[in-house]
Amino acid sequence: MTVDRGYLDIILDFTNCTFTHAPPMLALATATEYYRENKIDFELILPDDKNLNRLFCNSNWAHLIEPDAYPHSEFTSPVHQPALRYRTSDEQHRIVDDILNKILASITNFNRSHFKAIEWSINEITDNVLVHSESARGGLIQLTSFKNKKRVEFVVCDSGIGIPKSLKSSGLKIGSDVDALAKAIEQGVTRDKSIGQGNGLYGSYQIAVKSGANFSLHSGNATLYYTPKTGMHTRKEPVFLPGAVVVCAIDYTQPLLLEEALNIKSRGHVPVDMIELKYEPTADGNISFVLRNESVSFGSRPAGTPVRNKLKNLIAFLEGNRVVVDFTDIHLVSSSFADEVFGKLFLELGPVEFSSKLELKNIDPTVKLLVEKAIMQRMAVGK
Repeated sequence: MTVDRGYLDIILDFTNCTFTHAPPMLALATATEYYRENKIDFELILPDDKNLNRLFCNSNWAHLIEPDAYPHSEFTSPVHQPALRYRTSDEQHRIVDDILNKILASITNFNRSHFKAIEWSINEITDNVLVHSESARGGLIQLTSFKNKKRVEFVVCDSGIGIPKSLKSSGLKIGSDVDALAKAIEQGVTRDKSIGQGNGLYGSYQIAVKSGANFSLHSGNATLYYTPKTGMHTRKEPVFLPGAVVVCAIDYTQPLLLEEALNIKSRGHVPVDMIELKYEPTADGNISFVLRNESVSFGSRPAGTPVRNKLKNLIAFLEGNRVVVDFTDIHLVSSSFADEVFGKLFLELGPVEFSSKLELKNIDPTVKLLVEKAIMQRMAVGK
């Protein structure tokens, strides 16, 4: 409409909308951003459906589409990350680190290879935006965890030059936008090997495929998508999409090796991940878990759940290392917090594993009594 009819003011009316999700909404957000820079204004009308109305605001979609009318979302959730913008490598690092901490604190019963794959893929795709997109406004990222499906999905998008235009300078024979997207997921394909090796899209695609999940790529007048049932397909799209949208899902019910997905041979060293950097073993081989850095509150059961999940994951991931919970500066915890973290963890691990894998250090005498009472009561209840 902006090109064919010259409209400069567009109303996006979602009044009767009953369902949508992150990928199309972030694609719409980047498109409005792209056209807004060309002096085209957008007005957003939110859905009448109360839950969907709230989702538009909490997920930050409303703010991204019409920033003057809707405030930036401050919504927090243990399993959902609102759409956030990053423009620099420092902002990218901070957002990715926050996402990984949320995953570690909200999802259990997955192995460290999945965590490594998620971390690697998010870092690569978000970095691609900064290196290749030529987007002055950087990129957007949103993450959703589907606990029932045991799946993590992240969406990264930008309003830059797009993949087809980016690859034109690569020297590859590309006849169309569809060809460009098909080439983009091949190993070693990049616009400039002096600044990139072409591993990001290829590796993320392979991770999604090998985990049995979905992957899609949208840019220019083309779409590439993969599902376990249909395989990989590409198609021409009549509507031009500025920039690019990458949707990568990772299913953590299936075994997954990052080295296998990236087609690299391990030489005995496990790739460094956030866990190794943040929870590096001390000289005695123990892992320091400083409690005051892991929660903003110690007074409620909901505050204790992410702490317990993170401890449970660290114990599972760091085999052979003892996790030392450092209570420095923690002078009081609620009985609910003590039960949610240590009472339930004691019951889940059992007394032998709890004692051998976990140590409580620098604990206030009163806090120690509260923790011990929580464990005793939880044992008596037995569930």
